[in-house]
Amino acid sequence: MADAQIESEGDCSIETASHQDMNSSTPLMQREISIHIPPDSLSRECCGKIPEILRMLNQEAYTPLLVSIGPIHYDHASCREIKKQKVKYNKYFFSRVRNMEALQHNFKDFIESNSEMIFNQYPHSSLWRTKLEICEIILEDAVFILEHFLRNSSPAASPKGDDYPLNTPSFSHNIQRDLLLAENQLPLFVLEELYQRFIGHDGTPKPKDQEHPTFRNLCLDYFSNLPICLGNQREQERAVRHNSIKHFTDLIRYLYLPAYFLYFPHESSSNNKRGQQIHSLKSATKLKKAGINFKQVNDRSLMDIRFKARSCQPCLDFPKIIIDDLAEVIFRNIIAFEQHHYNPTQHHFSAYVRLLRDLIDTPEDVALLVDKYVLVHTLDTNEEVVTLIKKLNKGWVINSSTYNEIIRAVREYCDSAWKHLKFTYFRDLWRTSSTIVGFAVFVFTTTNTVRAFVDGF
Repeated sequence: MADAQIESEGDCSIETASHQDMNSSTPLMQREISIHIPPDSLSRECCGKIPEILRMLNQEAYTPLLVSIGPIHYDHASCREIKKQKVKYNKYFFSRVRNMEALQHNFKDFIESNSEMIFNQYPHSSLWRTKLEICEIILEDAVFILEHFLRNSSPAASPKGDDYPLNTPSFSHNIQRDLLLAENQLPLFVLEELYQRFIGHDGTPKPKDQEHPTFRNLCLDYFSNLPICLGNQREQERAVRHNSIKHFTDLIRYLYLPAYFLYFPHESSSNNKRGQQIHSLKSATKLKKAGINFKQVNDRSLMDIRFKARSCQPCLDFPKIIIDDLAEVIFRNIIAFEQHHYNPTQHHFSAYVRLLRDLIDTPEDVALLVDKYVLVHTLDTNEEVVTLIKKLNKGWVINSSTYNEIIRAVREYCDSAWKHLKFTYFRDLWRTSSTIVGFAVFVFTTTNTVRAFVDGF
């Protein structure tokens, strides 16, 4: 058999039969279908259940509303209505390609051939009777996701009317929410294999303007309207192209990471030694009183915070933070996955949420950050934002020193008496002039008073 090597968009490679071989007489179920995954990408289960200590804090934040993906929530009552829609999507997806039945068997064989590796990503194996069940569930859900993404990418090319009510704004919003839940995931390599085999690389030459986007760019397109800063497009593409990503929850985490952690992950991990003292930051209003300003910046990932100390007025630069009904779900699921899957020194997103807790201690802190366009929220009151941020910081621990350098620099500035004096009396030309004039008046008045006192004797 002549095999062809196809390189995936991440760090894994997939070995499949060539396009010519797929049309040969060799039975599909007898052909060798294998996939090479980097050892670190599946070193731990990536689609397991959320620890109960986190789930107790907000059950709804980890539970799908409309669409179950994978076996954990397969029988959830609220997701049963969408199962009929999954069947429709599966039929239409396979009708996009030639030899529909053969290709269905081909991919099913891929799932079954790799069932052990896939099954190990779901540690709660007692939830299902056989591995065949999980294979069937994953195949159906993988096809549903791909078809849903393709329709989102090219609405005009989608069949009319057969996806109602999934195409309505409220349903679309809730489906996107459900696809971000840590317990509601499929391993990304399964989706990439399906997309490459049937959509991205079907062996048919195409004009450049008709080429399909990579699967990971398709993901970026689908999640591009999340109401939280994702940075610029080039940084996004680099983030998802060069990292071994487990699933969609992990994908969003990577999009939020600063560029340094994307390009030099091993150095960032070695610099953040476990057990290192984690400093805290003063609240936003206290930092403002100490002379530190806040500025909203664009084209950076959410967690890319910087402190500029060598300016007339020191400033903390923040990408915009948007707090709405979806923010708590995203934050909680990323934290839960990060705490369970990543080394403690790599709990970067957890460190970000802990930093927000330090900054946002009172409604006045929220008002200040809103006034500086650093924070936008759709909650009813500023008090609700404070409550939410504090709730997000319960049930887990932080050992990462991700922001220690920034915190240390801010604390050093706040502890400097001269910098306090400089901000109070010399931060701009007008304030400097007023200070000099005031000091001159003070000296002149004091001199005259002393002279009059001496002359009196």
